[in-house]
Amino acid sequence: MLISLSLSLCTGERCEVSSRSGRCVEGVCKNGGTCVNLLVGGFRCECPLGGFEKPYCSISTRNFPPNSFITFKGLRQRFHFTLSLTFATREPDGLLLYNGRFNEKHDFIAMEIVNEQIQLTFSAGETKTTVSPFIQGGVSDGHWHTVQVHYYNKPILNQAGLPQGPSDHKVVVVTVDNCDTSMALRFGYVIGNYSCSAQGSQSGSKKSLDLTGPLLLGGVPRLPEDFPIQNRQFVGCMKDLRIDSRNMDMAAYIANNGTLPGCSAKRQFCINNPCLNGGTCVSLWGSFRCDCPLGFGGRNCEKVMSNPQRFQDNSMLLWSNLAVVVTVPWNLELMFRTRQPTSTILHLTTSQHHNFTVQLRDGSVVMMLQHGEDSAVSRVEDVSVDDGEWHHLQVELLGPAGGAAHSEVYKALLTIDHGLYSSSMEVDSKLKGVKLKTLSVGGVAVGNNKVLHGFHGCIQVQLLWSRGGAAAYPSSPRVLRVNVESGCSVPDPCSSNPCPPHSSCTHRWDSHTCTCHPGYYGNNCTDACALNPCEHQSACSRKLSSAHGYVCDCRSSYFGRYCEKKTDLPCPRGWWGHKTCGPCNCPIDKGFDSDCNKTSGECRCKDNHYRPAGSEVCLLCECYSVGSFSRVCERESGQCQCKPGVIGRQCDRCDNPFAEVSPNGCEGEKSPRHFHTHLRTAIRHCDEHKGWLPANLFNCTSLTFSKLKPLVRHLLRVSSAMLASETRPHWEQIQQAEGGTAALLRHFEEYTHTLAQNMRRTYLSPFTIVTPNIVISIDRLDKMNFAGAKLPRYESLRGPRPLDLETAVTLPDSVFVPALEGKGHRHHSESVTEPARNQSGNRKRRHPDKREQDAVASVIIFHSLSTLLPQRYDTDKRSLRVPKRPVINTPVVSITVHDNEELVQHALDKPITVQFRLVTTEERSKPICVFWNHSISTGGPGGWSSKGCEVVFRNSTHISCQCYHMTSFAVLMDISHRENGEILPIKLVTWSTVGVTLFFLFLTVVFLTCLRAMYSNSTSIITNGALTLFVAELLFILGINQTDNPFVCTIIAILLQFFYMCVFSWLFLEGLHVYRMLSEVRDINYGPMRFYYLIGWGLPAIITVDTAVIGVDYSSTSCLRLKQSVKSRRSPEGSCVFVDVFIVIVCYFH
Repeated sequence: MLISLSLSLCTGERCEVSSRSGRCVEGVCKNGGTCVNLLVGGFRCECPLGGFEKPYCSISTRNFPPNSFITFKGLRQRFHFTLSLTFATREPDGLLLYNGRFNEKHDFIAMEIVNEQIQLTFSAGETKTTVSPFIQGGVSDGHWHTVQVHYYNKPILNQAGLPQGPSDHKVVVVTVDNCDTSMALRFGYVIGNYSCSAQGSQSGSKKSLDLTGPLLLGGVPRLPEDFPIQNRQFVGCMKDLRIDSRNMDMAAYIANNGTLPGCSAKRQFCINNPCLNGGTCVSLWGSFRCDCPLGFGGRNCEKVMSNPQRFQDNSMLLWSNLAVVVTVPWNLELMFRTRQPTSTILHLTTSQHHNFTVQLRDGSVVMMLQHGEDSAVSRVEDVSVDDGEWHHLQVELLGPAGGAAHSEVYKALLTIDHGLYSSSMEVDSKLKGVKLKTLSVGGVAVGNNKVLHGFHGCIQVQLLWSRGGAAAYPSSPRVLRVNVESGCSVPDPCSSNPCPPHSSCTHRWDSHTCTCHPGYYGNNCTDACALNPCEHQSACSRKLSSAHGYVCDCRSSYFGRYCEKKTDLPCPRGWWGHKTCGPCNCPIDKGFDSDCNKTSGECRCKDNHYRPAGSEVCLLCECYSVGSFSRVCERESGQCQCKPGVIGRQCDRCDNPFAEVSPNGCEGEKSPRHFHTHLRTAIRHCDEHKGWLPANLFNCTSLTFSKLKPLVRHLLRVSSAMLASETRPHWEQIQQAEGGTAALLRHFEEYTHTLAQNMRRTYLSPFTIVTPNIVISIDRLDKMNFAGAKLPRYESLRGPRPLDLETAVTLPDSVFVPALEGKGHRHHSESVTEPARNQSGNRKRRHPDKREQDAVASVIIFHSLSTLLPQRYDTDKRSLRVPKRPVINTPVVSITVHDNEELVQHALDKPITVQFRLVTTEERSKPICVFWNHSISTGGPGGWSSKGCEVVFRNSTHISCQCYHMTSFAVLMDISHRENGEILPIKLVTWSTVGVTLFFLFLTVVFLTCLRAMYSNSTSIITNGALTLFVAELLFILGINQTDNPFVCTIIAILLQFFYMCVFSWLFLEGLHVYRMLSEVRDINYGPMRFYYLIGWGLPAIITVDTAVIGVDYSSTSCLRLKQSVKSRRSPEGSCVFVDVFIVIVCYFH
């Protein structure tokens, strides 16, 4: 237990990170979990919602409903692997695991449950081999079971007995639960009843097992009927998948088809102890059972039961001449326990010669009704009741379904264990109203009180009654008791010591089980050390604390549980270690070799790769074949072996700028050099000051790529046809089982990544290909003099032009500069670490590398993809508030930039601007700039998110977005009638009401200004307030349609804030003036108003200047953000309203 706890607190490839004493490191929290350092040391992971498990936010358990499966990366080509999996199910058949391609001609491995037993089938493409261990009672009991698979190729041994590589003899060992593999394989047939491990072998022309296809758990897609597996699905739960001794995160899947995290059927139902009256709760598959003490019964032991009756094969309770009429509904209940697989529980006859029987057949409950030659039978298949436990049985006669009185079909319902299992059958309506003639419990009565098909066990009669009729109990005087005993006590079978030596006997009610002590096996509990499962003449000694009760004392140079391994044998490729070989775990996707140092386990780069100091990846040497001697480079610096006079890490330049790299080294040349490509003649000039200038390769291409270029054009045309609007129903069907258009978008992004990476190598010139639904543009950027760019360059198109010439991307001049810490909106939490560029020995460059001056930008515009992508959105409300009726109303624009063949992934210092032309201009509102986030896994791979993006411009036909990262963008809008369908009545109401208000305000100002006889401080305050409100309303009318011009909108927003604040200030002053008139003795209604003008006009001016100058950054803030800022600074107006109300109350009481 201590070792298990310690291991659970550690993580990492070699358990080097401890959550108790370590600190947060990158990637320690899985599946989007957030790592938090603790003050007392250590850390913890805060997991997102979705069933993630502590401490590292992984998922070890998954629930598999019918027709669901999950996909992981395959095992690939193997000479050796180990695999273990824990599962629980109630189904007798199912497919646990499949790895291989989806046809019968390739290698595969399949693990199934067949007739409640594990069966593994594997093939190397020529023959099939099946391995079937056997477990007493099977594995379909709803409990957790563990299956372990060990596959290996037997080695070829030389004359000295040393291995010389793998042979074509393949071996698979399958072990179930805590089984002693060596005892089961070597001595299982000797000791008997011990076959929990089995072995199979296969030979053929192939040596390895090529498991290239995906690894599927719980099922497979639709396959041909002759596919070499018996099952297509699994219903149950799986957990703790381990491959080569490494735990697999059940959330790190490639694709998920309907599986759910956790295991609802195995949750703890007994935590709250639902059993009453001293009952014991037992967790079952998807439910629980209460083991009630004698005298109690029911689902939760809540019912008082009659004393149980014991039946001995020839026992019976018989009621005769009952004279009870069967009514609807009518039911019968009892509880029983038995270990007899076949018997009769009760038998009932009527005056109309109906015979109703409830029997046990092979452990299952069967209900049967006979009337003459007609009969009906129903059987409960899901549970076996001959296990010696108490089971509840209820039979109900129900009326016509749906209450149809004219129907003559009635139904008999049989339920077991309070409704956990059930079956039903249709019965004749003539059964209603008949009189019961006899009822027997425990068997069928024949002449002279004899019992046919007698029951052996105990029965508690809970209720035998007819609705509206008399209840019948065993204590009734009309009951005939034949050999029935009260109580349910049985003799203890263990008292006679039936078990062999070295075992313990367990009383199982009317039965017993013998369990061998650790280290003893088989029917007779044979001593394992007497058989000696240890190999290589090693000694076996008993040790109770060991896993199997004994240990093997290995001779020198041997180790392992059974001393089966020799220490002087080197570990196979991909493994390392001294006494025990472990996997290398080298990341081959980062350029490392799959093999490692046999002593230290240190990974090394592949051939023709190098690893710069401090880098976590190995890079290709890429030595220039003309200027270098070979493809091999120095392991750390990456310096290639250059020919005489050739310099550069890749041996691709000359020290003399007037020389050229040739097969003989560097050779001088002074005239312009002509060389031919496949399609054109390229020219390269030599300048007397700069040396050889870059070749003019415009419209040229290499011989290899010239064959590929038509294929690219055809590929885009085919893809455009696939994305036509008519294909939407087909994409919807594809997306139910596979990635669909989301996967297609990702493949296009990866394809443009490949094109950009290889642009220099293929001498590919910038190009733009236009198709009806896709526009792709690849362009070069000059980093040395880059001042921003707008892509695609529609003005330079020579061929067909797209219908939409407004949708474009504007790159800022700082696109190659990462954002400073804390500046800008970051979408990626981790920065991209680029490997250091290699230096050409110690020589100083005389001219810069042309490759480091150029970058490549790629833009793809999908005009129809927006309607085909699945409607999945980021569940984080802080990231995206999805409208009620969301729709993507623009093309999808994908943008990437490659700097020196490396993808730019850092957060940008200045945002990129994407301008969209709206697809539909009517009935669309609430624009949100979004991007397709492939890391979102809710409902499927990918979804729309808005992190780091915002709307900066909008009119009736166009929208502009700014984002601080580069990916695939679009605009999400709401389908709304408010902006167009209802805009006319809204305009009419607005103009009419505001017009009337302006008219009366104007009359008020003119009236109070012209009547000098009424002049006072009160009328002056009212005049100023009416004037400010008049100007504010007038500005509102004049600026309501000026939101498209940011400068005008900004000025109007500032003035609106100022005048509305003046309105509230004069309202405040009016209340203050009334209070002063009531409270002060002198007449204050006449005199100077300098104080009032200072508060009414000066204070709003100060606050507005502070808002406009200090609180708003005009260099990057749009009119929309200014208006939001104005709205957020309405606290002075609220204060004025509060003070006015307070003054009115004070004046009232004054």
